[in-house]
Amino acid sequence: SERVKKSGACGQVLKEAMLTNRDLSALGDVLQSLQGKQKFIPYRNSIMTEILSDCIGGSAQTLVYLHLCPATDQSFESLCTLKFGERFSKQFVF
Repeated sequence: SERVKKSGACGQVLKEAMLTNRDLSALGDVLQSLQGKQKFIPYRNSIMTEILSDCIGGSAQTLVYLHLCPATDQSFESLCTLKFGERFSKQFVF
């Protein structure tokens, strides 16, 4: 994800960061809906999840990589990444 305040992004970079965050949130929502075996899966909440719908739903198998930084000053970012992964970790076998 992109931390806009921390990065000081503005202009086009800010817009891209906001879109990245929105798409990651939508992906988390889709994977959580799949995990809960919901009848409605919100694939259309973002272009990314709509494009990936065939790859992340039905009988498809999905592998998600989480990138963590070992630096202590980045521990908050790593924690946020782990919390994101936790949202759907039970859906997949690692």
